[in-house]
Amino acid sequence: GWTLPASGGANLATEYQFDAFGRVTRTLGPAHTALVAGTPTSIRAAAWTFYNDAAHETRHAQGYALAASPYTETIVGPISITRTDRDGRTTERIQAAYSGTLAGLASATVLQSDYTAWTTYQYSKTRLVSTRVYDDTPSSGSGTEGTNYEQTSYGYETFGAGKMGRQNRTLAPDGWPMTDWQGTIRDVATYNAATNVTTIANHKVYEAFGKVHSKSGPNGRHDLRLHWPLLRRRHGLAVEPEPLV
Repeated sequence: GWTLPASGGANLATEYQFDAFGRVTRTLGPAHTALVAGTPTSIRAAAWTFYNDAAHETRHAQGYALAASPYTETIVGPISITRTDRDGRTTERIQAAYSGTLAGLASATVLQSDYTAWTTYQYSKTRLVSTRVYDDTPSSGSGTEGTNYEQTSYGYETFGAGKMGRQNRTLAPDGWPMTDWQGTIRDVATYNAATNVTTIANHKVYEAFGKVHSKSGPNGRHDLRLHWPLLRRRHGLAVEPEPLV
């Protein structure tokens, strides 16, 4: 097994700080040497989280802290912001450029024009109905689908008559149905945002007992055709499933 070296252990330690609610607010990793402005410097990898419960917002940043006096802490890279509604559902996930100080992050005004990544979540009657992923963030407002963001939409069965309001439909950004009313995967596709085109890589047809009856690619041909309990392979054009006997 492992034996402690004669020189002793490395004594590497990661430290955590918490707020009054037990949430981690600061993490400092073990000290190590890294180049800071071209100079070898002893630093500790650091992460900070600020909770604004009144605004239902959490801000997170990463960077480093000097391992020796003056122990300066510096943010590196974009910050992350998560916003929720009063019931705790995530409504926005944001990455934004930030050039201010760590001390000013909690109260800093972050403009929409500073966003480098943005995803929003829309709800109706407590259920997620759409997700918007931005590829061209407007300086203000929510923008326009197809121009500023691509939207994936979700449908649900109605309550009652043995139905429990479960998600039963997913629509790709161009409106192509990716699942049917039972939530069964019908299509595997790739979406090209530049051309606004969804390409169906694989379309599946199921028989009455839930087994795959056939699969077809973008050229419309079936790769295989299955009949249960009789199994046989057939090639040709896509056709309607034959009845089971």
